[in-house]
Amino acid sequence: MWRAYTHPSHVLGRQAANMNWVAISRISDSDGYKNVKLARNGMEVIISFQNGNIELVKPWHETPFKDFIELERWLATIEKESTDDEDASYYEAVNDFITSHGFYEPLLELQGTDEEYCIASMKMHKAGYLSGQSEKIVGALTMDSVKKYKQNRQLSILFLQKLEEQFLNEQEEDDNSLHALTSDESNDIDDYHPGLDKATSEAEIFLKRNNMYVPLRGNGRAINISSELFVYIASYLAMLDSGENIAAVSWNSFKSSIENRILATVENPPSLSESIVTPESTTFVHYTSEYFTEMTRMEDLVLNNRSKSGEIELQPLVSYFLRSLGSNNPEHQSQFQEYLSEVTEFASREIVPKVVCVFG
Repeated sequence: MWRAYTHPSHVLGRQAANMNWVAISRISDSDGYKNVKLARNGMEVIISFQNGNIELVKPWHETPFKDFIELERWLATIEKESTDDEDASYYEAVNDFITSHGFYEPLLELQGTDEEYCIASMKMHKAGYLSGQSEKIVGALTMDSVKKYKQNRQLSILFLQKLEEQFLNEQEEDDNSLHALTSDESNDIDDYHPGLDKATSEAEIFLKRNNMYVPLRGNGRAINISSELFVYIASYLAMLDSGENIAAVSWNSFKSSIENRILATVENPPSLSESIVTPESTTFVHYTSEYFTEMTRMEDLVLNNRSKSGEIELQPLVSYFLRSLGSNNPEHQSQFQEYLSEVTEFASREIVPKVVCVFG
C-alpha cells in the first residue's frame, strides 16, 4: 500500500488535485499501462504511469514535464515571453540544486499532498527570483523548509512565508543592499544569511592572510569551507553567551542551513537522502554530512571545556581548529583566538538574533 501511495504517478495525481486539475478519463499506452488524462481551463495533460511524468497534449508540448510544479512554472513563463528563458532557467537551477542534494522527491511529496505548503514554497521561489537571490540560497532555504516540515508543519510554512515577505521587501531596495548592509539597517531584516556572507568572506581573507589551509584539499574551496565552519562555531559561542533559550531542534535547523551552504560550494556533493526498503515498508531517510558532524564535534569541544559558571576555555577548540587547517605556527594560536572573539561579537549582533527570529 505504501509503495502504491508513493508511486510517482500517484504523487502526481495528488499534486494535480491540489492545483485544480480534474481527471476526465483513463487511456492505455502502447505497453498496456493505464494512464490518467486530466483537464483544466481548456488544457489537457496525461500522467504517464510508466514514466512518472506529465505530457501536455492540449496545447501540445513536445517535452514531458517531470511534475506539475514544472508545468505550472512553464505555463506562467509563457505569459511573459520576454522573460521565458530567464525565469525557466532560474527555477530549473533551483530544482537542480535541490535534486543534487537528494531533496527533490521529498519536496515533490510535500508539494503534492499539502496545498498550503506548495503555494508557500512556490511564492518563496518567485520572490527569490524577483529579488535577485542566488539559486543556491533559495534551494538551500527550500531544503531547510523540508526538514522543518518533518518536525513542525506550521513552522515550515511560516518560515517560507517570512522568507517571501523578506525577499519582496528586498526587491524594493538597491540590488547591492544585501551585500552592503550596515549594522543599523540589518536590524530590520529577519535573515541571517547576509551576516553569514559578510562574516565568512572576512574569515576567508583572515585564513588566507595567515596561510591557513587544509592540506588534504588545499584549494580555495577548502578555505571557503573552513570559513563557514569558523563562523558557525563563533555563532554557537555567541548563542551560548546570549543566554537565548533556543530549542535544540531550532538550532539544528540553523546548523542544517550551514551544512547546505557548505554543500553548495562542493563539486559533486554527496546525496544525503534516499529511500530504503524495510520488511515493513519503504522509508525516506536523511543522513548528515561530514560537515554537520564536524560542527557537532566542535560543539562538544566547547561544552566539554565549559565551567559550571558558564565560562568557556577556548584554547582546546582553537588548537583543534588550527590542527585541522594544518597550522603548527604558535603565533596563530593567539591571532586565531583573538579573531574568533571578534567574529563571536559580530555574530551576537548580526546572526544569532536573526536565527532566533527565523527559527523561534
